[in-house]
Amino acid sequence: GGALQPVWVTVRVPRDAKSGTYRGSLAVSCSAGSAEVPVELEVIDWEMPDAKDFPGLVGLLQSPDTLAVQYKVEMWSDEHWRLVERSLEAMGEIGAKTLYVPLIRGTHLGNQHSMVRWIKGRVPGSGGRVPGNGGGGKAGNRHPTPGTWSHDFSIVDKYIGLAVKHMGKVPVVCLYCWESKLGALTARANPDYHGRAPDKPLPFTILDPATGKLTEAEGPTWGSAEIRGFWKPVMDGMRGILANHGIEKSMMIGVASDRRPTKEMVETLGAVAPGCPW
Repeated sequence: GGALQPVWVTVRVPRDAKSGTYRGSLAVSCSAGSAEVPVELEVIDWEMPDAKDFPGLVGLLQSPDTLAVQYKVEMWSDEHWRLVERSLEAMGEIGAKTLYVPLIRGTHLGNQHSMVRWIKGRVPGSGGRVPGNGGGGKAGNRHPTPGTWSHDFSIVDKYIGLAVKHMGKVPVVCLYCWESKLGALTARANPDYHGRAPDKPLPFTILDPATGKLTEAEGPTWGSAEIRGFWKPVMDGMRGILANHGIEKSMMIGVASDRRPTKEMVETLGAVAPGCPW
């Protein structure tokens, strides 16, 4: 006839702890009173490897946008970054070996914006790396001429840095730049199949560095002449960031699933990110 509240007690045992029985107590209090609950821990003389060194593959999708919604915080604010870091820390605790970086907006991961932001024109002295935040909006124009973009990698650089801090040298960093709604073949991979989705413009995010405003925009389609010039500096920038964090070999492209990218799409991404597997 009473209420029940389960409580999990997690203990972090130092590597230099001596084996034996450790005893303590847990203080529990509620409106009806308080109590001391005995806690006993048996430590054995064997050192368990870190979770990141487990041979099993744990593939998870970490979602910054979901954290912002759940805890009602502004995206990429200090409070949001604390939540993102705790989330990545939890992934490291179970040995997660995958990290997804959405380079296009509006994917099934639930991200409103691309994690890399495009900037119209060149930003003097910044190398294209400027801090940015801000709200939404939609671009009324299509993509400018290739070669007139700079890029803001500040968010993805910090994100990958935190992942490496808590997850170690993540073996798979998926640059999420394609999904079937952008144009795909069925599992039969027949280019003449009537169910093939038509190629669509790439959804990406433009940052105004002066105001921090984010604008939803559409880039070139996969079959256009501009597509390689659009992707090449982004892939080069991502490769450099991963190299700075010691995980350049972890760079992969995704994501193919029930539907396949066309041969043209695979060749395009292979040209702008040579040697990068799917």
